[in-house]
Amino acid sequence: MLNKSDRKYKHPVKKEKRLNINKFNARLYKGEKAVFTFPSNFNTGFVIIKGGIRINHKVIAGVDQFVHFSNEGSEIKIEALENSIILVLSGEPLNESIAQYGPFLMNNPVEIQQAIIDYNQGNLGYLEE
Repeated sequence: MLNKSDRKYKHPVKKEKRLNINKFNARLYKGEKAVFTFPSNFNTGFVIIKGGIRINHKVIAGVDQFVHFSNEGSEIKIEALENSIILVLSGEPLNESIAQYGPFLMNNPVEIQQAIIDYNQGNLGYLEE
């Protein structure tokens, strides 16, 4: 939780060992401000879980909205318009090919076919009720 206005963030969470990823929830009270700093080449997005925010003194985003940032600059300023929770996601681009079919997302069509086979054979696991 943020308790001070205009707090600065510079990679505030531990990173994955294999991937250069930042992921965390930011909690701001109404009127509170925060500044996030990520490398300009990172892909960055916010999901508004609760409340509403103003981004870079312009854009307003509310609950269930996803905001994707262009790779220009490295600083993102937000202000909470009400008590808010923001899922912050930022990471180095993977630059890998993408293949998608239904709910499956893999790197190529061969992997998609294998995922479908694995699914049909029950090899992807299950949730216990």
